[in-house]
Amino acid sequence: MSPRLDYRRVATISLSGDAFVDFALQPQGTLLGVAFKSYLKIYAIKNGANIGEDQAAQEVWVELATYDFPPGHQATVLVWTAPTLLAVGFDRGHVVLYHTSFECFTGIQEVKLSGRAVVSGDSEVCIWKYSKKSDNWRPSHYLPDYPPSSSSTPSKVVSVHWDNNSLEDTLIVGYLPDVLVTFVLRLKQNQVEIIQETTGVDQVAPGSLSPDGQFYVYAMLNGQGYHVVDLNANEVAPPFCGTAPRIKDQCSCMQKIPVPRFMFGGDYLLGYCDSSLYLWQVENRIPVRTFPVDGIVTDLNHEGFLGRWISSYERRVHRSPMIEDEVNSPQSCCPPPSPPSPPAMNAEDQQLMQHLEELHMQVVSAEQIAGNHPIFFHQPPSSATQIRTSTMQSADIDKLCALDTSASSNSTLRGYQAILNRTAQFARVQAAEHPNLQIQNRAQALLAHVVHEQDTLRLILLREWRRQREMLKEKNYMDTSNLHKSPLEAYPITVLAVYLLVATLHLISALSQADCSFLLKGFAFVVRAATHQSTNVYAPSLWSSLPSDIRTVLQRLNLGPRFRTSITCPRCSKVYVSKDDQDEDALAAFPQECDWTNDSGERIRQGWFTEEGAPLSTSDNGDWQGPPSIVSYNSVKFPDSVAVRKFYNTASKTKIQQLAKADLVILFRQMVLPSTQLSDSTVEKLLAPVLVERVHRQNHSIFVGEIELTMFRKFCSVQNLKAVYNAENLPDAFCDLIKIYEDTYQSDTRGTRLSDIFAHEERFGVVDEHCVWKTDDFSSLSDFTFSLLQEWGQYRPITSPLPRTVVQRDAIFRFGQRFATYKLSPSDSQVVYIDIDKTPSLTSPKLRRHVGIIREIFSQAHAGQQAVRTWAVIQPLRQLTPQETKHDPYRSNRFRRIGGCLFRPGFGREVVVDVMAIRCHFASCVVEMPAIEGECVVALPLNKD
Repeated sequence: MSPRLDYRRVATISLSGDAFVDFALQPQGTLLGVAFKSYLKIYAIKNGANIGEDQAAQEVWVELATYDFPPGHQATVLVWTAPTLLAVGFDRGHVVLYHTSFECFTGIQEVKLSGRAVVSGDSEVCIWKYSKKSDNWRPSHYLPDYPPSSSSTPSKVVSVHWDNNSLEDTLIVGYLPDVLVTFVLRLKQNQVEIIQETTGVDQVAPGSLSPDGQFYVYAMLNGQGYHVVDLNANEVAPPFCGTAPRIKDQCSCMQKIPVPRFMFGGDYLLGYCDSSLYLWQVENRIPVRTFPVDGIVTDLNHEGFLGRWISSYERRVHRSPMIEDEVNSPQSCCPPPSPPSPPAMNAEDQQLMQHLEELHMQVVSAEQIAGNHPIFFHQPPSSATQIRTSTMQSADIDKLCALDTSASSNSTLRGYQAILNRTAQFARVQAAEHPNLQIQNRAQALLAHVVHEQDTLRLILLREWRRQREMLKEKNYMDTSNLHKSPLEAYPITVLAVYLLVATLHLISALSQADCSFLLKGFAFVVRAATHQSTNVYAPSLWSSLPSDIRTVLQRLNLGPRFRTSITCPRCSKVYVSKDDQDEDALAAFPQECDWTNDSGERIRQGWFTEEGAPLSTSDNGDWQGPPSIVSYNSVKFPDSVAVRKFYNTASKTKIQQLAKADLVILFRQMVLPSTQLSDSTVEKLLAPVLVERVHRQNHSIFVGEIELTMFRKFCSVQNLKAVYNAENLPDAFCDLIKIYEDTYQSDTRGTRLSDIFAHEERFGVVDEHCVWKTDDFSSLSDFTFSLLQEWGQYRPITSPLPRTVVQRDAIFRFGQRFATYKLSPSDSQVVYIDIDKTPSLTSPKLRRHVGIIREIFSQAHAGQQAVRTWAVIQPLRQLTPQETKHDPYRSNRFRRIGGCLFRPGFGREVVVDVMAIRCHFASCVVEMPAIEGECVVALPLNKD
């Protein structure tokens, strides 16, 4: 659809005789900044309209303020960075009041990177970074000089543009005389790379980049059109030219050629040519509209600005609407018509007016809302830091006096703040966009009332913050924050109830994180719907405080494991507890030896020992006589003071590969050598690739794996949750919820183990059958599979013959889980099952736990009915020998609670088992044990048995 090509003049602002440098329109379209060389003027739009020379209503702009620049500073560029923040660039390298460079700034680009901005000068382009600590901007990265050769003088920068269509942060910089360079910024890697150089262009000048990043357009020196550079093809494209015949050196007297503007998403280009404004179609370079405006360059502005194009939103905020009219001649002698009368309000406007009045009445006084409630700040005042609040801006005061979201006494004030913010936002929109003047005035009055209450509330919070800071200086002041035992008292009743319900379903009923996220979002919707008609000011804070992640809920309830580092004397068993568990070297918090005194008064100076018997030292750098133990890992450090264990747990494989051989030997001795039987001389002879490979293989054998760590955290969280469901820990309003929890989860029919959940159910573990099999679904078993089935029947009493014609299946469902064949899903085929141990040395068969891979699943059934019985062909992992079993730490008391076992890599002979014997899935990894020759596979069951 072609854009509307009819325009008219909506406003004319008469400036002083001085030539202006730059101008910028506020994003809301209500303020206009005009920068002159030594001062700045701000213009504001005024209600009402004048009748212009074209017999149409025009906007009225009035001068609002004038600001003088510092002596000796001349402005070069002007840009709005926020609705209330105007940035001015000076010729001495200053932006507003921040000194950043000694270059003369020629442009400030829009902020495309988060917390960063781009500033360009004559010979440099710099990336600014905002620092929250100093609340200041500073230069962080400079683009390399062009040309790259150090012997060449850097070329002058004439244009800088962001390529918004690129996947990476890309800047296109134009250098005199004829080069366009494309830079890619990788600030996280501290890299700036040149990916393309477009040379051979005709005298590059300031121009515009198309929205898709393909074309760069700049003016010809003779003023007859605009050059075009195709950056995708890296070549010069056909130019934009006017319709009048070219005259050589026609515009040689111009000081600057106007910069063109891309419009309507880049489909059209607006530029100055032949003393007229042209609107070209970019695709075919055809001018579709011409506006005769003589003297736009030499009379209007000698710097050659073409103007700033405003968006549709900015156009709507102007008071007088655009009409489809041709631009009339200024010499028109028609009498001016009378000003248009304001339109009458319709039913919708009347309803909106009534709503604005209701909002004005509902915004009560901030002093009345504050009352005598105790106020808790997110960052309480501290006597260690000195803050001058008298010089702070409103935004800084709001950040300083932010309320604590976990304190229930702050709910009223937080809800009141939310209402003020929503009301102010609604009033601003109506005051700026609504066409009716009466509604605009009513919205502005409401906005003024809300802003007054916001300032009052800000003053109340600041006064309370200052009072709390002064209380820290009292002699009898006592910090009672350490007496706060549980965060449960800080949450409202409704929020705490939702937290407990979802946490219980996740930890005890094994509800997934995705399902818990759905429940939390659903509870937030229910609470929001229930409080929609509520007149309570802090009702919106209830649903807004509900997170959507179950991990956040568990953290807020403090249900995770709580660690305390301790060390025990091997002689007297005295326990020493660390006071600071956050110390990187945990051993540094303990004394070097035990100071126990016996009954006779003799002091026993007992030193600490490792598992191998070597004395423990926190000062040595790995100079051990024998292999160090797990206890000594924290004491061994690299030359750069990085603990070996911390580096090993956090470093990637690439990071380990980049280590020198000396560091690899240290890492190998501390992390691999305790579980191997290599001498020091053998270790020194190992090559670096061998050391890296052995270190990578050791990653899953010494430390607790992800499965064990997850199960340990979940176990601790469940126990902490059970402790929370205590009448002493919860408010009185939770008595009914505690009784519901005890009846549901503490009865005999439900426990913490998977088998206890369905212990009294008749259909415990039965395959979920919903399919009625047809005659075409049946097939015959192979001879090998049928022989395995007959072997299975030898050890079990069977009342009916074993079937030869069965239904072949790919997967079944038990316990709410899927068990599938290896061909369908390798992960779902790894199972733990119970089968008869057929070892010849056993006098009688015994049941034993096995692990293996499901190769085949088949069921006995009748046509038109569901399956009667289901079997699975499983290929088990190889068992350890009886001598090797003694060295299995998972079968011993060391890791017995984990429930895993060690097996040999590879598979044994297939067996047939009833699917009722399948208990769960398992996870596995390859490990090496010190006393077992060769590699082993550790299998850990994925259930709570």
